Amino acid sequence: MFAGCEETPVQSAEPLSDHAWMADTLETLYQNANPEDVYSLNTRRANVQAEQVYPNAPAGQQARALFLRAEELLNSGKTKPAIEQLQVLIRSLGGENPVISTHNHRIFQRIALAFLRLGEQQNCQINHSAESCVLPLTLFLLQDIGV
Repeated sequence: MFAGCEETPVQSAEPLSDHAWMADTLETLYQNANPEDVYSLNTRRANVQAEQVYPNAPAGQQARALFLRAEELLNSGKTKPAIEQLQVLIRSLGGENPVISTHNHRIFQRIALAFLRLGEQQNCQINHSAESCVLPLTLFLLQDIGV
């Protein structure tokens, strides 16, 4: 090989189909993507947050990492694990009967949202129809008032 010349990679006997090439390209992009730079990699960001929960870290740092992990789990559609993380966090901050304050209101907002999403997911699975999966409340509100 001469200086300044690059060696050409050996091509396989059969070129990839357009579909296989695209699948391979997308997989490579996904594997090399930084979860901090890509909006939709919530599960990977949740895993990064889990790694940042150190047992000997200050309580505030642990609480922040747990909250961020729960938020990423919720954003990735992993509702039940998000609820479990938020419940652990609430218990760690205020015992069995925590009081909502300016310091923890975001945690309570997220757990309320998580339970709402869980209800929507369960309603969509149990009472499967187009209406129950888009806006589950209308179906039950109409049944409750006798319509």
